[in-house]
Amino acid sequence: MGRHTDDDRLGMLREYVAEHGLIPSYAAMGRLLGFRSKAGVARFVDRMVARGMLRKLPGGRLAPTAAFFARPIVGHSPAGFPSPADELLEDAITIDDYLVDHPSRTVLVLVSGDSMIGAGIHDGDYLVVE
Repeated sequence: MGRHTDDDRLGMLREYVAEHGLIPSYAAMGRLLGFRSKAGVARFVDRMVARGMLRKLPGGRLAPTAAFFARPIVGHSPAGFPSPADELLEDAITIDDYLVDHPSRTVLVLVSGDSMIGAGIHDGDYLVVE
């Protein structure tokens, strides 16, 4: 297995939180994310705090921030025409947990055009795409 990036590990952590509803302990996070030491976990946590994904609570506990739950917006999709969602990140917004089964594989796509109005999908709407 290759080296994981911070974004890979953040995706794994998002999946864990989606399933369990909480941030794991440092020891559990180390096992989950493939760290060999608690120091490695601590450095990762510090980077996530610096990025605004996690915050430290009194007593050393960790909590996810709103940015932790944000889904990337990766462009727009002309209504009625397939378009790959592989464009550059434009922005991020937070959506309700019940819309996302796999957080690390879910993005938002902005609809442009009106060919899908009959289906209730309008120009300017966002599609949730896994």
